[in-house]
Amino acid sequence: MSTDSYRKLAPKQFPRLPARLTAENRYWRRFKTTLLEQQIGAVTCVAFNPAKPGEVAITSSTRVVFYDATSGKMKRQISKFKDVAYSGTYRSDGKLMAAGGESGIIQIFNMADRGILRHLKSHTRPAHVAMFSPNKTEIMSASDDKSVKQWDLGAGKLVSTFNEHEDYVRCGATGTDLWLTGSYDHQLKLWDTRTSRSVLTLDHGTQVEAVAMFSNGGVLVSAGSTQLKVWDLLSGGKLLHRASNHQKSIHSLCLHEGSSRLLSGGLDGHVKVYDTTDYSVTQNIKFPAPVLAAALSPNRRHIVVGMTTGLLAIRRREAKAEEDVEEASKKAAAAAWVPGRATLTASTGPRAGSKGYFMRGMDASAPVGAVTVTRSAKKPKLKEYDVFLRKFQYQNALDAALRTGRALTVVTVLEELSRRQSLHIALRGRTAASLEPLLRFLTKNVANPRYATLLSSISHVVLDLYTPVIGRNATIDALLVKMRDELTKELRFEESLMQLQGVMEMLMAAHVGAGQDSSMREELEDAQQA
Repeated sequence: MSTDSYRKLAPKQFPRLPARLTAENRYWRRFKTTLLEQQIGAVTCVAFNPAKPGEVAITSSTRVVFYDATSGKMKRQISKFKDVAYSGTYRSDGKLMAAGGESGIIQIFNMADRGILRHLKSHTRPAHVAMFSPNKTEIMSASDDKSVKQWDLGAGKLVSTFNEHEDYVRCGATGTDLWLTGSYDHQLKLWDTRTSRSVLTLDHGTQVEAVAMFSNGGVLVSAGSTQLKVWDLLSGGKLLHRASNHQKSIHSLCLHEGSSRLLSGGLDGHVKVYDTTDYSVTQNIKFPAPVLAAALSPNRRHIVVGMTTGLLAIRRREAKAEEDVEEASKKAAAAAWVPGRATLTASTGPRAGSKGYFMRGMDASAPVGAVTVTRSAKKPKLKEYDVFLRKFQYQNALDAALRTGRALTVVTVLEELSRRQSLHIALRGRTAASLEPLLRFLTKNVANPRYATLLSSISHVVLDLYTPVIGRNATIDALLVKMRDELTKELRFEESLMQLQGVMEMLMAAHVGAGQDSSMREELEDAQQA
């Protein structure tokens, strides 16, 4: 039989056991609840102050409330709304806040005295989106009237109106010149504020509840229903990844600083953490109610979650000493930086996220005299037990599996021998030297619940085959006796389980019978009264 026609033996698959804690799990488990407080209405938005990482604003009912995330104490609030407020978000310098509302009016507040700087009136229905652009001078708003609007903050005037959506617009994200919105018409639209029109439309497939944009502007994330989708802008909106890890609709997305982690919150009460390299879920955090809003602080020490029932949860992580040193060095470097002066560590390469960044090195050529390594087609290398199985040498195959010292490998080979009806060929006629490893393996693993069904039957076969040779080798005799004792212990344990199952069935039957008798008595009493 040729190697090409032989199919390698695949290891036996068992249900996965609970995974051990990884460094990632330990990191997120260090977040401990410091506040669980009831608000007067559903918490629809959570935003951290970029200038003060410990301050967080939550939007609930007719007010925006400010908390110290470290202590969990309320600092102040803004209650200048006539109806329900939405989307209380900070400007990048933390000095201003924008908020929409049920009335459709966008209000701009001065954080120094909480005074109203601007009333922006144009929307005719509730405005769920109000946020500043990175240039600090423009504001994006979006409403249930299907429109997206661009405002000049300095003049307080409407600059542009985008009317391409066909249903409610409930989420958005801003870049330098490109804005992203998601709508209940299932579409994502990317707007170029310089041309006042959409430059890209993507179909999410269901109503869009949340969007996020990577800092380099090259990747978008959208969420709606239970679907989370990742899009590549540089390739014209190609779908990079699709995930569906929530049981109910996703309503919140939050990108970790540096875009290394993505958080999603859903109505199933879970906040899930994704690694943005492959979008695998690295951590799952459960909350007591459906999640509407979730945010991670810029210094990565606080997670704040708002829920539909009005519950506000703040979780805090104690930072390590080296993190404090790193943060202090970053602040010192930022304070010492002078605009217009290049630093020694400044990168002279292409801007991250640009086409040149992704194409760098493509036109590089090898230096003269360099050794070129060619890739050769490698034949699949068979394991030792596979080689013997291919040659129908069953005893040698079993011996090779035993030499690996891996119980799963031995069980896989034994199952293959049983399937080929060759177990007796592999087990009989063994010398003391070749029988000893087999007996040690059976004695050690026969009580393992994963292997017990197969190994107990094989142990009986071994005892039947080698009972006549008892007394010829002391080591073999001791192993046979020990294996017999293990089998006897396992059988007694199974008998006790069967007895316990019988008792439980009798109790359940008695309980059901008592319930039936009670219901019959009630029916008879009702009939007599009638």
